[in-house]
Amino acid sequence: MLKCLLGFAGRLLISLIFLASGLSKILNWQEAEQLLATSLTNWMTMSQGSGWVTGIGEWVLPYLPILLTAAVCCEILGGLCVLLGVQVRFGAFLLAIFLIPTTLVMHAFWMVQGPEYEVQAANFLKNLSVLGGLLILLAYGKGGKCGSQKGEHSE
Repeated sequence: MLKCLLGFAGRLLISLIFLASGLSKILNWQEAEQLLATSLTNWMTMSQGSGWVTGIGEWVLPYLPILLTAAVCCEILGGLCVLLGVQVRFGAFLLAIFLIPTTLVMHAFWMVQGPEYEVQAANFLKNLSVLGGLLILLAYGKGGKCGSQKGEHSE
């Protein structure tokens, strides 16, 4: 029984940040779109003329509403799957796919200096930790069966 409660608590805590973020994007769509555009533009500017970064950024900019919609879908659907324990591996996969580019674009600590460096480095590492939890969910899914079965003892 304790394993079930701990598993649910872990899934709740991992999914909470994604569900809150997705809901916030829906409720503040214009601000979310502007933040994404600003972050992507800053990333391109700070890349100091790296051709492939600028090329990707210029290609992506016109599709920001589509990317934001995809991000919200990944956060909400993935978060609900993980939270509810239904298709947990699929949910963890969606969240990981969302988290990787988000971490690289939104928390590029190597491109900033001063206090911003510390803030972005901490957020980058936090996202890596969350990604680690998602990889565990991807590997093991929801976990074992909860409750006792006939002839079995609860741990």
